[in-house]
Amino acid sequence: MFTAVFFDLKMMGLFSMLFGAGVLLYAGKSAAGEAAPTGLWFRRMAALLAMS
Repeated sequence: MFTAVFFDLKMMGLFSMLFGAGVLLYAGKSAAGEAAPTGLWFRRMAALLAMS
């Protein structure tokens, strides 16, 4: 129980923050007037799904 709470859940929080940072980066590219990064977004989501 100790390792599940202090290590597994800690990594889940870390990966959630990294995922959120990636979403913000893609949203920033879109807002900056660059081309819509939908192709790159879907490839990234597919890679993340394959890793999980």
